Amino acid sequence: MLFVGCTKTIPPDTQYIYNTEIIRNLWILCNQGFQHKNPFLDEITRWQTCDCYTDTIRETYAPKELIGMSELKGKELAKLLINKCNPKNNIQNPT
Repeated sequence: MLFVGCTKTIPPDTQYIYNTEIIRNLWILCNQGFQHKNPFLDEITRWQTCDCYTDTIRETYAPKELIGMSELKGKELAKLLINKCNPKNNIQNPT
């Protein structure tokens, strides 16, 4: 059997290398944040949004850029994530 099209691929020239642990941690932090700030948001929407957040971070920043990110850069990242990921799922600003 062939399983084609089951995974989203990011072109190599726009993808930074993240190990599995970092990806899981990014996703878990996102999921916990949404669960805390939006306790009535359904699981599927929360999961899809966190998938988008994680993918966007991986496409935009190298892992070393996230470590010690300035407050200003953090706000820029938050705006990017909200604009790119939240409207897709009809979610209002969670922050």
